[in-house]
Amino acid sequence: MLKSLRDANSPHKVFTAVVCIVPYKLPVHPGYALEPHIEETEVCFDPNITDQELIDYVESGEASDVAGGYKIEGHGAVFIQSIKGDYFNLLGMPVYGTKKLLQRVIEMANNTNALEL
Repeated sequence: MLKSLRDANSPHKVFTAVVCIVPYKLPVHPGYALEPHIEETEVCFDPNITDQELIDYVESGEASDVAGGYKIEGHGAVFIQSIKGDYFNLLGMPVYGTKKLLQRVIEMANNTNALEL
C-alpha cells in the first residue's frame, strides 16, 4: 500500500466523517438537531522514498494497526511531501471542522428550544 501511495503521481485523500446530535428541550419533531461534517485532506507522498525505506518502516511496526499504513505523527511523517487541508484530520479528528459543527448544531437546537408552543 505504501508503494502505491508513493508511486501514484497524484495525492491521496483522507476523509473523516463526524456527526453531531443535540436533543431539543421542547417536543418538536424530530426531537433533535443533527448535522454531519465530512473533512477531506489531500496528502502527497515523496516520490523519491526508496523501497528500502518503506520496508524498514513496515518492519518497525509503527503503523501496523492504522488506516492508510502510516502515522503522520510518527516516523511516517518523513514520507509526506505536502498536505492540503486539516492536519488533524490525518490523526482521525478534524478539530476545526468538529468545533464549527458543534457550534452550528448547538445553535440549531437553541433556536428550536426557544420556540413558543
